[in-house]
Amino acid sequence: LIEVRKGVLELLSVCRGARKEFRTRMRLGAPVKQILAESQEAEADLIVLGCSAENMCVWDDGVKVPQKIANDATCSVLVAKEEKPSNKIVCCLDQNTTSQESLEIINQMLTLYHADLEIVGITDDAHGLKFDVDRKINSILKYYNDRQIDPFVKLVALSSLESFVSEESRRGMVALWMGKKSIVERVFPRTKVNRLVRASGSSVLILR
Repeated sequence: LIEVRKGVLELLSVCRGARKEFRTRMRLGAPVKQILAESQEAEADLIVLGCSAENMCVWDDGVKVPQKIANDATCSVLVAKEEKPSNKIVCCLDQNTTSQESLEIINQMLTLYHADLEIVGITDDAHGLKFDVDRKINSILKYYNDRQIDPFVKLVALSSLESFVSEESRRGMVALWMGKKSIVERVFPRTKVNRLVRASGSSVLILR
């Protein structure tokens, strides 16, 4: 390990010349602060965190690192917690703003887990969200169909989304689009993201 700057050490002999860049770093300090700092400096697309079993989701010292990272990271976060691979990924997508990068991350998760894909479109007449949902969902479907993926599609009212996600998280990985101005944030503000990450029986993917 070579100290590349104060409090940051790097193993310089890992996978040099490999097809993918691979770095091993150790940072000194509070875990949440250092993980977020590293992700920002590396311009990361995804942070992957493991945690303890269902209804706990803490690290060895009891700190709720996964929940705090899921809340505060500017990029996507995968909290991996189940002992067996998920055979279904349920994606609750804000069809108005979901990014291309997030669709690609989901595609990579499908390949990794050999899982089926369920796309959830969100509707709510009270807020005018039902208008044009079909057309926008179809554009997401086309993205996956072009990659030989045939998702199942379900429409869920915004008012029912929290209970729907709670139930689905017991059976497979749940992916939530939580980018800027996402309508999903009406249902899962900061405290509810904490609860979802903690209580989910499966891995949780927060997309940004």
